[in-house]
Amino acid sequence: MDEVSNKTLAILLVAAIVISLGGVILSLNKLGNTTLIGLASANATTADGSVNLNISAYLSISLDDSTIEFGQIAIENSLVGPATCDSYTGVGTNILALNDQASACNNTKDVFQITNDGNFDANITVASSKSNTNFLCTTCDQNPSFEYKVVDDACEGTSDQDTYKNFTNTDRNELCADLDPADAFNVSLKILIPIDVQPTQKTATLNFTASCANANCENN
Repeated sequence: MDEVSNKTLAILLVAAIVISLGGVILSLNKLGNTTLIGLASANATTADGSVNLNISAYLSISLDDSTIEFGQIAIENSLVGPATCDSYTGVGTNILALNDQASACNNTKDVFQITNDGNFDANITVASSKSNTNFLCTTCDQNPSFEYKVVDDACEGTSDQDTYKNFTNTDRNELCADLDPADAFNVSLKILIPIDVQPTQKTATLNFTASCANANCENN
């Protein structure tokens, strides 16, 4: 009885070992067939990256000299007629420059230089805070003039104001069209002073404004 029992135990032990080995082999086979989803392989040789860049348009202009100085003057001879000054040539007619001051009326060229500091072509306009009469004289027998024009320009448009035009009002006026980035142009002024103008200090402010010269700028 003891002998049978020992044999039986031996058989059961061998069977248990075989079953255990079979389970281990089955488990290893299952692990070998396992697939991992959503994780990068440690053996990858390529990778993708993205680059973002947003290029914007901007308008910017600068004024290198914010003042045109006509100086302290007097009409030299009222019998000759009105006095005139041209800031581009620096020449005055029938002008007496007091204190021998260098000015746009006394042999000194004086202009506004406007530069396109932006990255798109620009259209430039100008408006005056005062009309010709409000600037110089509202009650004189002869109408005064307060005129502007573009000189030494890099403007590429067809509507550039390259002849003198009077500021007859305070409306905005076209000045320079299609000014390329980094390009510049000058603006000169010319005044006509009636002989019966009242002695006083005269001041006016000019406002220069840039706008987009093409649709590509406006869409940015």
